[in-house]
Amino acid sequence: MISHVWIALMRATRRIQGEGSTPGGGFRAIFGEARKRGKVTSDFYVECAQIEWQCYRDPAGAKILERGIKLFPEDAYLPLQYMKHLFEINDVTNARGVFETTVSRLL
Repeated sequence: MISHVWIALMRATRRIQGEGSTPGGGFRAIFGEARKRGKVTSDFYVECAQIEWQCYRDPAGAKILERGIKLFPEDAYLPLQYMKHLFEINDVTNARGVFETTVSRLL
């Protein structure tokens, strides 16, 4: 539940302030604050990565998903979203690697 509150705050901040170049910090400052306070789920990392890629076309979205996979190794939703992201950016080689790693870890 708390992750969805952070996601709503990030979306609103992105619409109002932007990426993070404003004095208030913007979207990325909210991301950092939520991570510091903890108790966020994998949904939070997926949404952050999607905002980074869809709004800013920033490759930081892939890094956010990689970090999320390390933090939530037993979650099946996060690797699926990461593979979707990799296919979207035409990175089939890394998508295959994520698939193989995830299948071996989850089975």
